[in-house]
Amino acid sequence: MAKGLRVHFVAEDSVRADPRQLAPLFDRVGELGAVSAIVCDTVGVMTPQTMDHHVRALRDGMKRPLDLGIHCHNDYGLATANTLSAVGAGCTVVTSTVNGLGERAGNAMFEEVVCALDDLYQAKLTIDKMTLMRLSDAVAQASGMFIVPTKPVVGHNVFRHESGVHVDGMLKDPSTYESICPKPLGRAHEFVLGKHSGGGLISLMLAEKGIAAAPELTQRILDRVKAAKVSTNKAAIRVMAARLTELWSRYLSFSDEEFWAIVYEEMSRPVARPRGRSTLAKGTQPITMRASRSRNRASL
Repeated sequence: MAKGLRVHFVAEDSVRADPRQLAPLFDRVGELGAVSAIVCDTVGVMTPQTMDHHVRALRDGMKRPLDLGIHCHNDYGLATANTLSAVGAGCTVVTSTVNGLGERAGNAMFEEVVCALDDLYQAKLTIDKMTLMRLSDAVAQASGMFIVPTKPVVGHNVFRHESGVHVDGMLKDPSTYESICPKPLGRAHEFVLGKHSGGGLISLMLAEKGIAAAPELTQRILDRVKAAKVSTNKAAIRVMAARLTELWSRYLSFSDEEFWAIVYEEMSRPVARPRGRSTLAKGTQPITMRASRSRNRASL
């Protein structure tokens, strides 16, 4: 393209168009110099199966080589799955957003797509996964859209294990209950005491302190841990939830009161009128302006 620009043609809502009609359009934009054409699921209505069919039908109908891309929204929670389905069907340009940040329910989540392509598709990526946590945290802090603890890859709870059965399995072989290795992400698995804990974790924690406890002692400690967790006052959680709701209401939107305050303030400002004397020259000579306190006058 002119001046070295690379153009990616973005076809909004194109998953709801007939691939037979899209194919000639994509051929034409390729002829004009676009480096890719991006298929968009703008309202998030596709499934992995329909996405696969759509992309394959589109590719089969195209007469010239052109990289296809994919852009998915997450209205049904399928943006990442649909993105991966499109990649499997031949898309080579992937769009996504950090933490899935985007309009309405957001978009395919960058950190999920990266890990899935790397781990499940063995794709050759040049992205350092060690940066994903820092990037995710930075975006959350800047946007105010904080990450839920169970958020895949970057959530606080992703590599934490509480269930007695799970902890026992993890102690024997971490791959038993972890499909994503935390180390490449700069993370580590954790064991959490709670109402679902088992005696194995209690014994491990005591052993790490050099305490050899009889099974009866271990059980008594476990019973007290569970009772304390179950009876924990939930007031702090309710306060935190209320503050978070207030935060979203205040900082992630613009109130009517704020908007109309701006409108009325701007309407009350005096209108600045130009002052001075204008002289229009004859013919094609330039117009000159002469400052004056009198009313503007124009003369030829």
